[in-house]
Amino acid sequence: MKIFKTLGISLFLALVLLGVGTQSAEAADFVGDEDYTLPAGETLNDDLYVSGSTILIDGDINGDLFAAGQTVTVNGKVNGNVFAGGATLTINGDISGDLFASGGTIAFTGTADDARVVGGQISILGDLVGDLMTAGGTIKLDGVVGGDAYIGTEVLNIEEGAKIVGDLNYATPDADGQAERATDGIVNFFEDESVAPTTGSLIGAWFTKTILAVIGYVLLTWLLIRFMPGFLPRHDVTLNNDLGKSAGYGIAAFFLLPGVIFVVTIIMGLLFGFGGAMAVALTGFSGLALIYLLSPIVIAHWLGTQFTDMGMTGILVAVGVAAILITLPLVGGIFSLISYVLALGSRLVIGSGDQDNTKFNDPIDPIKPSATVA
Repeated sequence: MKIFKTLGISLFLALVLLGVGTQSAEAADFVGDEDYTLPAGETLNDDLYVSGSTILIDGDINGDLFAAGQTVTVNGKVNGNVFAGGATLTINGDISGDLFASGGTIAFTGTADDARVVGGQISILGDLVGDLMTAGGTIKLDGVVGGDAYIGTEVLNIEEGAKIVGDLNYATPDADGQAERATDGIVNFFEDESVAPTTGSLIGAWFTKTILAVIGYVLLTWLLIRFMPGFLPRHDVTLNNDLGKSAGYGIAAFFLLPGVIFVVTIIMGLLFGFGGAMAVALTGFSGLALIYLLSPIVIAHWLGTQFTDMGMTGILVAVGVAAILITLPLVGGIFSLISYVLALGSRLVIGSGDQDNTKFNDPIDPIKPSATVA
């Protein structure tokens, strides 16, 4: 459906913005500060790309605004589109274009054409000329939507001041009838008929998810060893010899690479158009996604060669344990993050040729746990 596609795009853009670094170019202003303020009375005749902890836009912008930070507040007028991501977003200004926002708490009291908003707690109190597409945990609507509204939420509060000129399409577990009174158009209500899960169903779902994860990761590990015999052992040797360097590279890349890819994408777009920008973006972010997917296998293989003398069996057991850890709440997130940082860092060390007394002239036997390179 159009709503889910659009909301997905806005969420993706917001996440990408979290990595914007410090650069400047003739076609746009790139800013990376702990605290950034565009003072009231000032007008920026350019696009603005800004990241930081606290971002305050009191002045006006004749261009698009891309902002990502812990707290983002826009009080000035933006003669373009606004792309904003952060923990707390407050959009009070007037936007001549569209609003794309993703965050924990979002409050919109200004004006805009269309709005695509994803978050935890969302308040749409301003006026929209066009459509509203929003999804979140709690959504409050007390403004005017000049077009159609697409809403998906756990809790929906339609206030008396809300008005939807077009059609209303919404999904929520509980409907109080107020939503229908806010529009004279067609109302499409999609009721969430799911019931609260039982303890047994939760355990069963986790067990099924875990079994599938173990099978998938073990199979993928076997395929890597079978058809790319040097891939995992290269990471083993690098992590053995340069663990600190791999961790350092990985932490730096975790924070900087998304921003670098984003900036390069913008530059390629300015030089070669949309096709060049998309080629860079797809290549860069697909590479990061692939490393993230394979990172638990890389780390499990490395640990398997460290703490077992069972050969292939020990390695696959370690991969299976890693797959189980990934499915656990909190633990899985921590393990995935550490695995990603180490795998990304070791990949960069390998690519840079900056290994400590390590040469890769011959394939490494993936079965031997104490594999070394001559």
